[in-house]
Amino acid sequence: QLRDALDSDSALDLASRVATVKILTMCIEGSVETLLSIEGDDPDLGMGRLTPVIPELISTLHASDLLLEPSNDSRAALWALLFSFVEPLCQHLSRSHVSQLLFVALALAAEIPP
Repeated sequence: QLRDALDSDSALDLASRVATVKILTMCIEGSVETLLSIEGDDPDLGMGRLTPVIPELISTLHASDLLLEPSNDSRAALWALLFSFVEPLCQHLSRSHVSQLLFVALALAAEIPP
């Protein structure tokens, strides 16, 4: 349901999409914190229940129209979403996912030329 905020076909206005991205970020942060609290007990846990979620999220982020001309609010929300899982789960990401995340990070870091 929250993925629609990143989809170019979303019927939501920009403010609603940004708010939805912020909610998604909080959900991911909570899941990552829970995973990190039990990871020491089971090294084979990987990304746990996030295993199907994170790759799909990365692909959706990579294809999102919010990267084309991000507003300051959407840029901040997308950075927060990115940082909610990249560092704690980086060891579980494939090269393809890292490549897509690099694209997302570069798009967010880019500024419109004067």
